[in-house]
Amino acid sequence: MKVDVSHIRTLVVDDSPVFLRTVCTFLAQYKGIKVVATAESAFAALRAVDRFRPDLVLLDFHLPLMNGLEAMAQIHCRFPATRVVILTGYDEPELRKACLEGGAFAFIPKMGVSRELPFLIARIESA
Repeated sequence: MKVDVSHIRTLVVDDSPVFLRTVCTFLAQYKGIKVVATAESAFAALRAVDRFRPDLVLLDFHLPLMNGLEAMAQIHCRFPATRVVILTGYDEPELRKACLEGGAFAFIPKMGVSRELPFLIARIESA
């Protein structure tokens, strides 16, 4: 099913306020992406998913109290159609494999966000 890019409602989750602002600023250049909420913890992210029902969640892996893989499992349990992209500062093959096998739509190292996110958006458009 093709997603209308003008309606990609996005939740950005990271425990770094600086990274949150950076990603939101980057996403603002895409008219088809609407950041509906941000969250600084997995628990806040789960509440935001329940409230805003985003199409896309950009989710940091390393969060306090619950990691991104655990949060992603809960998101998929409640909203299986929601795409979750894991963002992390740790690009380790085992972590990448676990996230993708756990149902992540994509796995993006934080250092590659500006390079890889445009391709991800194009992938969502054509899905």
